[in-house]
Amino acid sequence: MWDRIKSNVLPHIGKRPVSDIPASAFRDVAKRIEDRAPTIARQMLQCCSQIMRYAVAHDMAERNPVSDLQTSDVLKPHKSKNVARVDAKEVPALMHAIVYYGGTESTRLALRLLAMTFVRTSELIEATWDELDLVNARWNIPAERMKMSTPHIVPLSRQAVETFKRLKVITYGGNFVFPGRAGQTKPMSRATMLVALGSMGFGGKMTGHGFRGLASTAIKNSYGQYRELGARTRAMLLATAARRWGMDPQSLRTQAGQVIGPRGKKLGYGELADEAMKMPVPQQVVLKDAKDFRIIGHATPRHATPRHGTARCACQVQR
Repeated sequence: MWDRIKSNVLPHIGKRPVSDIPASAFRDVAKRIEDRAPTIARQMLQCCSQIMRYAVAHDMAERNPVSDLQTSDVLKPHKSKNVARVDAKEVPALMHAIVYYGGTESTRLALRLLAMTFVRTSELIEATWDELDLVNARWNIPAERMKMSTPHIVPLSRQAVETFKRLKVITYGGNFVFPGRAGQTKPMSRATMLVALGSMGFGGKMTGHGFRGLASTAIKNSYGQYRELGARTRAMLLATAARRWGMDPQSLRTQAGQVIGPRGKKLGYGELADEAMKMPVPQQVVLKDAKDFRIIGHATPRHATPRHGTARCACQVQR
């Protein structure tokens, strides 16, 4: 982020005393950036506000002029776009292209793991070996690396375990599972997989994050009991937290990857998952053809997946 501040903000107001910069100066900087990068323009306004807030707190300025600016008043409305992803009918061609990708092996294996685990691109490329328990086919992502700041467990399929074992061989040690080209101290660049997808003919049609969208859509369309499964998972997590706290499950609620209790008590799904998986299945939630499924993992209570793919979900099922 500091690199963006140096290249976008400091050339215009960096030499001015922090106490003498008016709101209009920050406005002009943001609008200048907006023409080429609307998202960065919003980020820079936020960063400038944080800097000025710090200046006020430490008597370097009397007030924060950025607080007078509403993003909606300064910049054009932001139009969100769905992450680019191929249609389900194009997935076989995509997977074929990944298998026969002619670039580096680590990039090919990274794309393969995105297709098998549905994690975010940053969660994959910044993975470290100490997070992986290949003996128990489990990937433990710490809270500080998760978007919702809660620990996360990704159950690994046999194919995913084999892929990680191959990576162990070709990365020649180091902490990162996907070290960058410059050495072992930094992970692979986020752009690496985008470039690879482009070279396969999927540029603008598929991204690393697109695998998550594909998984979500396929799961929702394929499993008629999606809502019941989500309710079942939620009931198990609430019951686990209630037993741990000695409370009535009815007094608890779920929000943003956590179980919330009275007086500010909170537990992340990751902290409850192992215990929840051992609890009796709540009788009030019935899953059709339940004999065909078994619970094998968890994360967020929104997705389930068939056996040939491993999802990062609160109640993962296996047929």
